[in-house]
Amino acid sequence: MKKRTLVIISIIGILIIGVPITAVVWYHQFLQKYVLMLPDTPGVFESIKLGDEYSSQGRFKEAEDAFQKAIELDPNSALSYHELGMCYVKQERYDEATEMFNKVLKINPRHRGTQLMLSSIEVMKEANVSIERSKLLLKESGITKEDLIEGAIKSGMTREEAEELFLE
Repeated sequence: MKKRTLVIISIIGILIIGVPITAVVWYHQFLQKYVLMLPDTPGVFESIKLGDEYSSQGRFKEAEDAFQKAIELDPNSALSYHELGMCYVKQERYDEATEMFNKVLKINPRHRGTQLMLSSIEVMKEANVSIERSKLLLKESGITKEDLIEGAIKSGMTREEAEELFLE
């Protein structure tokens, strides 16, 4: 949400319910800092947007560079750390993601999305360990990828669906 939109919403609040301007200003600052985490420093938001674009394209090195630039411009931008953490999560670099999310919580201890991501990281780590154990057990059992595909076909999958399921 853009700052202009927040200001318009604030003005409408004044007109409709007669809230004093100081309360609206405080509310606007609260929304910006604690809910939206929008940075004030010039260039930070643009760097974050660029990092998001790169990350969505799988260009993680460029995304990291863009988020790091945003952090250099404003070391107190919780959003910059959060987005860098999300970039790390996409790459399964969970320890680095945890470090970034902890920095977010130092800046904004109540940021619910970051709290949820920290909880999710533990689940993702455990899932990766389980997947690796399963792969090892399969390898030791002598079951081949083709055996798995044939079993999936017998259970009603098409060959294409089964092959996609067992890519690794």
